[in-house]
Amino acid sequence: MSTNGSSIRTVPQDLVDQWGSQQYQFKKLAYVLSGVDIESFNLAVVNLMSIQKSSSDGAVSNYVIVVDESLRQKDARQYIQLRKLASDHGIRIKSIMGTSKAEVEFHVFGLTEYDRVVYLDPRSLILPKQKKINANTETLSSYTIDNSNVDELFGIPPAVNFSASVAYRNVQLDHVKTEHYFIQSVEQLPPLVWHREKQHYNNPESLFNTELMVITPSKLFFNALKKQYTRMVHKPWYTLGDHSIEVTSSEVINAVVLKMPLNVIALPHKTYGLLSNEFRSTIHTCYSEDGGDDWDAIEAIETARVVHYADDPIPPPWQQPVLIDSHEPYNSLLLYCFDASFDIDRFTIQYPTPNSRPMLTRDCDSVRIWNWLRTQWTKMATL
Repeated sequence: MSTNGSSIRTVPQDLVDQWGSQQYQFKKLAYVLSGVDIESFNLAVVNLMSIQKSSSDGAVSNYVIVVDESLRQKDARQYIQLRKLASDHGIRIKSIMGTSKAEVEFHVFGLTEYDRVVYLDPRSLILPKQKKINANTETLSSYTIDNSNVDELFGIPPAVNFSASVAYRNVQLDHVKTEHYFIQSVEQLPPLVWHREKQHYNNPESLFNTELMVITPSKLFFNALKKQYTRMVHKPWYTLGDHSIEVTSSEVINAVVLKMPLNVIALPHKTYGLLSNEFRSTIHTCYSEDGGDDWDAIEAIETARVVHYADDPIPPPWQQPVLIDSHEPYNSLLLYCFDASFDIDRFTIQYPTPNSRPMLTRDCDSVRIWNWLRTQWTKMATL
């Protein structure tokens, strides 16, 4: 189960749910989000407010936002308003004076006042666990993101130091199918083998998605992150004069996780690692754990408990008003449903520039789900 070897164990969803149904072995539990700018600070507050509504048994009572302290000077009015809103809802603000977004975000690992932390990117959507679309995406309108959580992740055994889903979009993996195993304990989990030596994948700093992580905070882990960050920012390819490349928290975290003697499990990607851009993609090998293209949009949204925003450079739906210029190049990243109701004349008038027209697809379920997700993000941002 250690990352020092060549394999990382992946856990099937039924075992995660089994752990979540039992009494948690940790006492001090916390949901933690980050606010590196006013926009993410705002999303973090409303996301935690939504999670709070779903907590009925009181097992998870700590809600924390790690915030860049410099926001106080950059936008004092909104900063003060958001702090007050957070305080009114029992959300703790942990102010960090960092020099970069990465430095602020990996302070989550130093919150040793908590035994177990579930970290979420503030742009993530937690979805209802029970969603039966019944082959009709029109029923999506009956679902809301309110009162949803991922409390089951707090049940992951204390022996596990770090958990996250694998970024299949970045790695080449040989995956041992989990459904062929009867698993009763962490030690029996099947391996998820990643190949450092393959030329097409020589960057282990992209192995795990860091939009959702289950963490056992420790000073040792936190100090290792700080040291790794310092080493990385001084590498030649990160400092190219005026064109320096920002070191991301994901790169730092992945580098440390794969070096330290930690117990790590990979969370089910389809449940906790789904990206919003899958619903406007025409190729889905990044979604499939075995490298196939077995995409079913309805099954994907029914399975997912979290969707992470990944639609840049398309303007995010929480920026009001959303002004989508019909001439912008990012329109070519959009997907339109090509069915009997499609109006080609209206389409060409709306998007007069051929190179900036959305793609057309007969996978109308994906289009409807993607639009529904954007509606949910808009609602969340206006809670």
